[in-house]
Amino acid sequence: MIPKPPLFNSKRREERRKVTLIAGLVCRDSVVFAADSEESGGIRKSNVEKMRHIPERGIRGILGHDTRTCTSVVVSGAGNAALCDYAIQRITDVVRSIKGMAEALTAIQNILIDIWKVHAPLLPVSDPMETDFRLLIGLRSPELSEPFLYSTQGTTIVRREKYFTWGSGSIADYILDQMYSDPMTTEEGIGAALSMLQLAKKYVA
Repeated sequence: MIPKPPLFNSKRREERRKVTLIAGLVCRDSVVFAADSEESGGIRKSNVEKMRHIPERGIRGILGHDTRTCTSVVVSGAGNAALCDYAIQRITDVVRSIKGMAEALTAIQNILIDIWKVHAPLLPVSDPMETDFRLLIGLRSPELSEPFLYSTQGTTIVRREKYFTWGSGSIADYILDQMYSDPMTTEEGIGAALSMLQLAKKYVA
């Protein structure tokens, strides 16, 4: 039996709570992302967007960028909701216009440094730990055919070779460890991600 992890606590009932679960799976020719869309605050629950994807297909991309010569990027976040949203917006807006993988990673790190040096310290929270947020980032640059998965904690960016999760303790890792095989097809990755979300939501409040 999978043990039930402790509930997230909130000091203020109406405060926007932390994202529960995000996950990324490295497949044979893709990276599959999963995020639960439920967010609770006080007595209400709502569905929110916790992931942003700048498409890589099509003649023209968002805001007129040619996706055939720009980097495709997916970002999802767990932790402080305001900082997650801000980081996701900035990273996708900046990285999509960059062609090289090394340049894209440098740009992401500079954005994270700015957020942690300038924005996080000024956020009105009672405990500095409440500013914590973490990201999963998928990148595919025009110079490389294969996509890559990265996780961030603070200003540190780490490449992940198989799968990685944030926000749910060990339960999602345990589930994916049983389901993940290398290499997985995209269809297998989607199936594993959906099964993981269904199982995890039974045990994560």
